[in-house]
Amino acid sequence: MALDDIYRQLHHLDNLEQSLTPRPKPQDSDEEDEYEDEEYGEKASPVEEDPETARTKQILHDLHARQAALRDQAMTLSRPNIRALALLDLPNDLLCKVLDYFRDSRTDRGWIKRHHTRSPDNQICHRTIQSARLVCRLFNDLATPLLCPILRVNLDQESLDRATKLSRSPRVAAGIRAVLVDVRYCPQELAVDLARFRKFRREQLGEIESYCDWVVEGAALASSDGEVVTGGPPTKYEQAMDCYRDIVQAWHAYANDDSSDCDRVAGPSRKAVIYQDILTQAHEIFRQRHQEQLQLLESQSYVRTLAACITMMPNIISLAFTDKDHPAVSYKTKPEILWDNTLLAEFMTTSIQWTQIEDLPDCALVPARLLCDLPIAIHRSGVTLRDLFIGPFPLLRDFALLAPDAQEVPTVWTDLRAACRSLRRASFGEQLNIQKIRHDHLVPDDKRYVDEYISALLSSPDLEDVCLRMYPFSLDDGWDTKHGMYDISSVLAAARWPRIRRVSIISLSLTQEALDAFCAGLPQSTMDYLHLVLNLLAGSWAPALDALRAKLRPQATVYFRAPTGGEFEALGAHKRVRTSDWLFNPNFKYPETPTLVRQAAAYLAGADMVNPLCYS
Repeated sequence: MALDDIYRQLHHLDNLEQSLTPRPKPQDSDEEDEYEDEEYGEKASPVEEDPETARTKQILHDLHARQAALRDQAMTLSRPNIRALALLDLPNDLLCKVLDYFRDSRTDRGWIKRHHTRSPDNQICHRTIQSARLVCRLFNDLATPLLCPILRVNLDQESLDRATKLSRSPRVAAGIRAVLVDVRYCPQELAVDLARFRKFRREQLGEIESYCDWVVEGAALASSDGEVVTGGPPTKYEQAMDCYRDIVQAWHAYANDDSSDCDRVAGPSRKAVIYQDILTQAHEIFRQRHQEQLQLLESQSYVRTLAACITMMPNIISLAFTDKDHPAVSYKTKPEILWDNTLLAEFMTTSIQWTQIEDLPDCALVPARLLCDLPIAIHRSGVTLRDLFIGPFPLLRDFALLAPDAQEVPTVWTDLRAACRSLRRASFGEQLNIQKIRHDHLVPDDKRYVDEYISALLSSPDLEDVCLRMYPFSLDDGWDTKHGMYDISSVLAAARWPRIRRVSIISLSLTQEALDAFCAGLPQSTMDYLHLVLNLLAGSWAPALDALRAKLRPQATVYFRAPTGGEFEALGAHKRVRTSDWLFNPNFKYPETPTLVRQAAAYLAGADMVNPLCYS
């Protein structure tokens, strides 16, 4: 029997079943009487079923059996043509939730603080998204927005063109949540002077060689103590040190310099020619990059083009500035640069971090103006930023380059405040983990630029997460004999953050009036994270501890470390622990936190105790 015939018979039997099934009758008085008889223990006699009703029941029974048999037969005939449900049969909203499991975790809170490059897990997720896009058109549409959550844009035309191309792809642009601007720069002073360029790169390679020597020496010390050394065999570090000597020898011979960092002298060799070619070719590429970068900055085309790209990214919320590939990884720990000529040539052409530019005499931080110009341009284009992360910043000089037109255009700081007015997260100084030798605080003219910038950055009433670290602006003579933190009193005294939840303020000085005003501007019982490393210039810490305790939620995380000034003045300055103090010293012990500091931290965290500073 064909499948269509079976369905026709089933339809006929369904109609017959409906006509034979008796309709329910309303409950009559006889049934009520029967219920009453049962209630008083008198059970009514059963009513005999008439022959017609019995015959109808039998017909229905046979009909149900026939229906079941026909349905089984129909299932047997149609089973080969039934397609099993697949992933593509799921609704799009469920498919999006499945793909969300492979979303880049760097877009979570604090993404830019720790990871510029993808972690191994994120790399696996990224490859999964790439593969999913190749499955079918539907998966391509759903997975493409997850392809590039963070767009990194370097200071060159090629990177700018790539950003423009991505912004014109609606699905890719819809998934971009953050733009990471790499502001490393090729200064003119190195681009036009091969000898100076050679000296700078030789010093950088020397830092790698020093690291290798340090590892080899540490391995020897550890081996003598019978300890297990990790991190690879020392032979690769020794190989890198030999390559460094060959590089310096070759460059020295090329420059015909009287000075040499080499202990041995080798005759001309093919290897020396290769190293010399790497030097000259790298310098030419470096010179071309400088010209390109300078043209992009002076013409403002970099700012205009990037701001225009960002307007085509509907879900963009974060802007970050960096001058590093990764905040925790340095070229100094990569010995492969010395023995791999491909990596060496690539390293020689890279742009330079701001802290290294400041170490070079007479080198200007030309890209510093991007820290003001780009947020202002983005704001004027109609985009509202929620997160702003400032990685590099002028530390020693060129503070006026932040706003070079401030004299002619006095509204620059007002414009920057407007650009930062809707921020929810602001971070300054988290990448500035290097301490410069500084014998004196900034002069008033330079300090004014820094204060104006930070004040604009922290001006949003919507701020929920603030990180302000001014460690590189502290005094340091290199011998731990000079101390002093940056005075931020005028900025924090005016801060008003009614929605704040997380505060991290490190290596700053405040007057008691400014500290009290800052505490008064915080909302009651809303903060769940507080990290303070402050110096009180004058007065008492006690009122601030009472005020801050009232601002924190129960079970809040509190770090109150190395406070100075006020009641803590008698404890002396906090001694900084350096890596060399503990790395190869198994007997090293960190300085114990003074009892008064521990008590103050416990009081801030909500411990059931009185303010310890009231009795100190």
